[in-house]
Amino acid sequence: MFTNDIVIPIRGKDYYSDADKLKLARWFVIGVVAVAYFASLALMETASVFGLGIWCFTGFTALFPIVFAALYWKRVTAVGVYACMAVTTGLWVYWFHQSGYGADKHFLVLGMMPIAPLTLASAAALVVGSLCSKPPEARLVNRFFPRANNSNDRRSRG
Repeated sequence: MFTNDIVIPIRGKDYYSDADKLKLARWFVIGVVAVAYFASLALMETASVFGLGIWCFTGFTALFPIVFAALYWKRVTAVGVYACMAVTTGLWVYWFHQSGYGADKHFLVLGMMPIAPLTLASAAALVVGSLCSKPPEARLVNRFFPRANNSNDRRSRG
């Protein structure tokens, strides 16, 4: 995803060979692992690897509304997706800081584990951002959401 969604659009799809794309992807993975490893060393005294894992999955789960909307909601827009990502990132960083970077194992937001309000806030941002922006073009929607009536008509004529 890193090479296809971030690197290739910068230089163009014909700039990198397949071998270069593979090297970029591998170096990206090595970099993420290195950052995670050094962060775990830096936080070793205050946070456990399990606590950090819970926080990582909290942020990941809060992005689930994007996946759900992409699959089932014809009205979702890029603005809504960006709003969802911004709210998730902002609240996650703020609450992770408030929890002592995972040191407070009983940290709650509104009496709940942070995953619940974070997912609700990200879903709300997705919906509001999508509804406040221009809807996707009909041809784009039809490409990903074929009309069910047409496929049923073909089967019944069969």
